[in-house]
Amino acid sequence: FEAFQRNAVLGLLVVVVVVWVAARLVPSLATWRGRRLVVGRCRRLTHWEFWPWWIVYLPVAAWVVLLAIRHRSLSLFTLANPGMPAGGFVGESKGDLLAQMPKDAVPAWCRLEQDAPFEEKRDAVRSFLERPEVDLPLVLKPDSGERGFEVEVTRTPEAVAAYLRRSPRRLLVQEWIGGEEFGVFYVRRPGTERGRVTSVTRKVPPTVIGDGHSTLDHLILSDERAVCYVHAFLARHADRAQTVPEDGEVVPLGDLGTHARGAQFLDGNDLSTPDLEETIERIARSVDGFYFGRFDLRAPSAAHLARGEGIRVLELNGVTSEEAHIYDPRHNVFYAWRTLMRQWSTAFAIGSANRHRGLRPAGTRAVLGELWRYRQRTRQSSP
Repeated sequence: FEAFQRNAVLGLLVVVVVVWVAARLVPSLATWRGRRLVVGRCRRLTHWEFWPWWIVYLPVAAWVVLLAIRHRSLSLFTLANPGMPAGGFVGESKGDLLAQMPKDAVPAWCRLEQDAPFEEKRDAVRSFLERPEVDLPLVLKPDSGERGFEVEVTRTPEAVAAYLRRSPRRLLVQEWIGGEEFGVFYVRRPGTERGRVTSVTRKVPPTVIGDGHSTLDHLILSDERAVCYVHAFLARHADRAQTVPEDGEVVPLGDLGTHARGAQFLDGNDLSTPDLEETIERIARSVDGFYFGRFDLRAPSAAHLARGEGIRVLELNGVTSEEAHIYDPRHNVFYAWRTLMRQWSTAFAIGSANRHRGLRPAGTRAVLGELWRYRQRTRQSSP
């Protein structure tokens, strides 16, 4: 009787779970749209590039702890870039870094202070647009942020004004640069004459192609990659979801080379050439105390990038940036883990070399405090 009771309870639990799953799943599978939504959810679960970042970084975090024990400092990595606050761990000013680079290597930009009234910020943008090289659209983004947080391409004066009204942060206003977007990771050991490019990533913005009879909503659901971001794309394009693009028309779903917002990252290490390294070296050397990080940049084409020509740096990311080619669908999660662990080993090694030169890493309490303040700022709801 006791064995029967145990099996009965287990059986009841199994029945409850099966009924719950069926109640959730079966209605979705009854329609084509529902089945495509299920496909999108399943792909986000089975393809590691769509996993939440904190899951991907669990084994990497354990490796960082081992490195900290080996080097007897949890915050030694902050010396990977002694010229950046906390090595660029979090909250570094994008404008301060762009200001150090050669004028021909960055887009035109200006900064809007956090406490400035709306009218002052609006007038500053108008003055910026009066420059001969600047016109709409403009890129507006927080002066410190990550993973495309609150970055927006504004195409009309009304869109600019709306962004300025709802964002209370210190902002950067940048000239829009056409062409293709790339991520180039640079590493230089202290005391060496030259650094090297360790990763090149091609950033492909999300698009769908019209067939002359399907709505944009249908095209997004049909696309094997767009379906993984279906809710974000449909929300972003809600005003034209039921329109029918022409046959062969390429419909952009996003303007930014940000993985979290739908861009596909492809391994572009074949584009790493001596000419590219020469250009990146020149730019990297202009930034005080910079040894380790990723340039997010644009060039007219991949061929221009390989020749080191026409490069314009959008922003520079410090010690927590990634060799983003790992997100290429051809690479599995084990490849990503190996790459990230090697990357953090390099950051600690550079930090150790700078410590031997007499520099002191940021205190652990200071790093955690800055991280807490940054998270609090990013959680503030826009007015």
